[in-house]
Amino acid sequence: MNGIKSMKLPDIIDVKSLQLMADLIYSSAGFPSGIIGVDNTIYVAAGWQDICTKFHRVNPECRELCFKSDAFISEHLNDEARFIEYKCLNGLWDMASPIIIDGVHMATLFLGQFFYENDEKDIDSFKERAKKFGFDEAEYLEALAKVPVFTRQKVQSILDYYKLLLKTLVETGDSKYRRLLADTKLKKTKTLFFLFSTR
Repeated sequence: MNGIKSMKLPDIIDVKSLQLMADLIYSSAGFPSGIIGVDNTIYVAAGWQDICTKFHRVNPECRELCFKSDAFISEHLNDEARFIEYKCLNGLWDMASPIIIDGVHMATLFLGQFFYENDEKDIDSFKERAKKFGFDEAEYLEALAKVPVFTRQKVQSILDYYKLLLKTLVETGDSKYRRLLADTKLKKTKTLFFLFSTR
């Protein structure tokens, strides 16, 4: 084994179970989420909004705003596994936290996109965005209307859940990696013992 830096999240964590959990939390609470590797591999996706997948991240100019928002989030993540909350340059709320296994940032947990209940949704600014980037205004505003709206209390409850999930993920990942490391060392020892015993 070449070390954890050469490994991907699915080598250590059961991402299929994570996808099922994300689907369940989305179907029960309507909260979108995703887990994306540091190489931008999407491991988990639940409830991603049409306004992002069919509009913002499709148009090259608008996508640059998404990339800038992603970069801001990445630059402000830290080893304490705290969540960063950020309103993206396209006007939607996101939260993110790193998934760090054995000191290595392997992926990022994203929550969003959504609006807070007390947000003033500036429809005119979204109409201007549709015009600027050449979106069909009616379809764009229809996608905007589907973006979930939550109270801060509900967001905090979801956040508390994901903080516990993240803690479990990290602990499971650390334990699995240590087992893999121990198994590798044991195999090497057995191989060396065999080589010396057959001389």
